[in-house]
Amino acid sequence: MTPRQLYKTCLVFVFLSSQAMAASVWSRSWDSVDELSLVLKAVPSGRALWQRALGRDPQLSSRIRRARSSFTESTYLRSYRVNDATGVVSLRHEIFLGEKLTLAEAVLDLAHELHHYLHRQVMNPYDASLRPEDFVRGGIEGVGGELEAFEAECRIAWELTVRYDGFPDHPLCGRYRVGDSGFHRERARLDYYAVGDALPGLRGKLMDPERGLPLLHDAGVVFRSGHAGVAYPLALVREFSDTVASACRNNERKARMIAAHGGRAPATLQPALQQEQKRILDFQRQRCRK
Repeated sequence: MTPRQLYKTCLVFVFLSSQAMAASVWSRSWDSVDELSLVLKAVPSGRALWQRALGRDPQLSSRIRRARSSFTESTYLRSYRVNDATGVVSLRHEIFLGEKLTLAEAVLDLAHELHHYLHRQVMNPYDASLRPEDFVRGGIEGVGGELEAFEAECRIAWELTVRYDGFPDHPLCGRYRVGDSGFHRERARLDYYAVGDALPGLRGKLMDPERGLPLLHDAGVVFRSGHAGVAYPLALVREFSDTVASACRNNERKARMIAAHGGRAPATLQPALQQEQKRILDFQRQRCRK
């Protein structure tokens, strides 16, 4: 942390000791993850979220990076060893926060991305039965998806407006508030599928839109991916295409590796290597462009 960031973090700490904080404090740009975590920990839901995240990675603060927009990059990593015909799967999540956000916006974006970081389930891009509809629905409604993360963000926003008189109202959360602390999940769920005039083109990219994503509709976009700049269903279809393309490239490399080195493996491993080659070939035929 630079001296300037340390100074501003200390100022935030002083302000956090009081009930009221001037609106100008929340509207200034954010400086460090440390100051964001101080605000987040000032309310029960935020404190629990931050503690769970630190439990997973004690060095998380130093790993969160600045970017043009806020997003959590979740990567499905699959490695393969020809010498013993075994594969290893691992998941990696990286958090990025928009560098031009105000302090208030950055705190809530951090809450949103932390929920993804802790709970998002990454779908297997090497599963040839995975459809774009499944990927979109999982990204929005699945465990750790956009709907859950938005609800977590709203609940923390509401707690912060109670804790601090000057904390700004969330521009979207009020639409889904029920009573003091209720969240209208079904209304938010429906709004996530509003794609405006992109609906016809989007349906053309899906395998079975009527049954796979029946909630898609052409009302004005409410939820737009800050990273992709489009409605979430469209952003997720693009992400699905990119993910499958990456899986195709990885499979090609693996096939070349098995072809080049598989013959040296013990005879007992040959059936497993042949089975893996068949899996790769089947996937490439079904999913990869020639």
